[in-house]
Amino acid sequence: MTPTRRAFSLAALSLPGLAAPALAQQADRPIRLIVPYPAGGTADAVGRMLAEAMAPVLGQQVIVDNRSGGGGMIGAEAVAKATPDGTTLLLGLNGPLSINPAIRTSMPYDPLRDFAPVTLICEIPGLLGVPADSPARSIADLISAERARPGSISFASQGIGTTGHLTGELMNVLGNVNMTHVPYRGTSQAMGDLLSGRVQFTWDLPTVLVPQKEAGRMRIIAAATRERLPELPDVATVVEQGFPQLIYSTWVGMLAPSATPRPVLERLNAANRQVLATPEAQRRLVSFGAKASGLPLEEYRSYLAAEIAKWRDVAQRANVRAE
Repeated sequence: MTPTRRAFSLAALSLPGLAAPALAQQADRPIRLIVPYPAGGTADAVGRMLAEAMAPVLGQQVIVDNRSGGGGMIGAEAVAKATPDGTTLLLGLNGPLSINPAIRTSMPYDPLRDFAPVTLICEIPGLLGVPADSPARSIADLISAERARPGSISFASQGIGTTGHLTGELMNVLGNVNMTHVPYRGTSQAMGDLLSGRVQFTWDLPTVLVPQKEAGRMRIIAAATRERLPELPDVATVVEQGFPQLIYSTWVGMLAPSATPRPVLERLNAANRQVLATPEAQRRLVSFGAKASGLPLEEYRSYLAAEIAKWRDVAQRANVRAE
């Protein structure tokens, strides 16, 4: 047995309530963890880490099922309509759960009505990157440049309605400018255009921007956090720069169909929290630029409701609609 598996197995021995009679009928069935994005991305990596770690804790096989498409809504809808017995779960992110409700007039599910939140797994802070030769050293510099020469500043995102898109549009609102949004279908093309100077900045994940910084091709000029990141101590936060409204993170959570029994939800929440407390899980999440969470059931529901309200307000202020 590897040290990692031994740590997770020992954690399982201390997890209370796993053998409760009401849960016995689920214990011999595999759990399907639906990831609503393709294999190979950050969400998929987090999902596979959890599946590997939770299996020995729960005493059940946990299988990752990638169901991409529709901005994450195809996978989310599959979970919303699944049998509520704890064997079909969603690895949920901002997009299908808090941003899509803010920018779409119709959806195949209601994030608060059709899901039972299990826990917030982790949060990944947003970073603002510019080409290494950019004169911009701050958020204010970008806004001032656009104000001085309207139409001169554009920003890249991973598509309409992403956190990077909405955060860039909120910069427009706060600065009373009109920097141009350029949506891309993938990171590779967006990075190519950013580094070549075709676009002037982007908000994205640490796993995307930090390697470019370390290679000397990019500078990171803001972190969308309240406090400076230990990994980037020289990068000023949006709060320090006078833009606290720009605080945001890409978050990953686990949810079940809405009618899932409370004991099943508590069992899953306890298993997640036990796993997330282990040094191995925390180490692996840090490698994704993420910070482990593990909120209790009610706190995650409140968190989700607050996120929906936040992004709806941003979308309304920036007049962003996906349809």
